[in-house]
Amino acid sequence: RDAIRHIYRVASGLDSLILGEPQILGQLKQAYHLGKKAGTIGGVLERLFQQSFSVAKQIRHSTAIGANNVSVAAAGVKLTHRFFDDHNRRTALIVGAGETAQLVAKYLKDNDIKRLIIANRTLAHAQTLAEAHGGFAISLEQLPAQLHEADIIIGAARSDRTLISREHIKESLNRRRNSLQVLIDLAIPRNFDPAIDTLNQAFLYSVDDLEQIIDDNLKARQNAARQAEAIINLYGDDFIGWLRSKPQQQIVRKMRENANTIREQLLQESYRRLAHGEDPAHLLEQLSRKLTNKLLHNPSELIHAIPPDHKDWLAIIADTFKTETH
Repeated sequence: RDAIRHIYRVASGLDSLILGEPQILGQLKQAYHLGKKAGTIGGVLERLFQQSFSVAKQIRHSTAIGANNVSVAAAGVKLTHRFFDDHNRRTALIVGAGETAQLVAKYLKDNDIKRLIIANRTLAHAQTLAEAHGGFAISLEQLPAQLHEADIIIGAARSDRTLISREHIKESLNRRRNSLQVLIDLAIPRNFDPAIDTLNQAFLYSVDDLEQIIDDNLKARQNAARQAEAIINLYGDDFIGWLRSKPQQQIVRKMRENANTIREQLLQESYRRLAHGEDPAHLLEQLSRKLTNKLLHNPSELIHAIPPDHKDWLAIIADTFKTETH
């Protein structure tokens, strides 16, 4: 039971470092397909994998496990909604092209940002990220001249020095006629000069400022995780029930296979005799008698072998064949 619950939890992202992250489900599906290709996925594992995928899907659709992203990239983008409710009219500038910058670009596009600028030390990396999201790339040398274009500026570059100074943003605001700019510094060390926050119409936030958003999102995910555990327990009980009934299912399947083999043998024998001109009515009579005798031979032998004092066994068999015991 613990092993079954574990794979359900893994598939649903409950055991992930970031609660509810969906990437692990893709990895689990990849492992399943590799196992299928190698011929190592049998009946039990097949059902377990398929039910794991169903559990993950239901949890994602019926709880908020994936609705409140707890990454700093997602929190940073969420923060911009406090200032702008019309992202489809706004321009965002991302400083950096690494993993965090890639996540920021994705979340901004998911939030319908109109225009995206990527600035990076290595221009080729900026171009790759920009092309992936329909933006355009600039070098760090071009950055000061482009700052005024952006309503949202997000720092996510690895750098030992400040990349955007107070003077840069002061000049940018002048060119924007003091139209506000939101700056979110996700980098450590920081990309932006903390003194920027002293400027009117410049709203600067760092990773520390995002902690409350991340904490709120994490609490929401933890509430969803409790709902998810109930779903996992339900599916786990269902799988255990199926697993316990598997021996009976195998017996029934074997019984049916044996009965079908007997039926087919007798049917082929009757076809041959019919082809030699024997009376059809006589053949049908013999076929039905032989079929009855062969199908009941093994059960009859079993009944004769049961000791008379095992009345509970006899009662079960009597009930199965709808007969009475005295």
